[in-house]
Amino acid sequence: MRRPLRAADISYIPTGEGWLYLAVVLDLGTRKVVGWAMRDHLRQELTIAALTMAIQRQRPGLIDHSDRGSRYAAHHDQKLLKATSSVPSMS
Repeated sequence: MRRPLRAADISYIPTGEGWLYLAVVLDLGTRKVVGWAMRDHLRQELTIAALTMAIQRQRPGLIDHSDRGSRYAAHHDQKLLKATSSVPSMS
């Protein structure tokens, strides 16, 4: 049985007050946004908030694909994926 796929990425949005950072998690089967978070910083909580929302909205045990950026490779993100039986996949 194939595991469903999710993909995560961060967008940088310029605003009149500085940068806004948007972390998004997509369900690649339905192409729906299943998790997102916005912050005015790039600290670890940005990706954790988006991933937590995705996990709460979907069943655990999916394959989560992202780039090898420091936020996605960090201990907290990897620990959260392992705790929900999700499999990390990084390009």
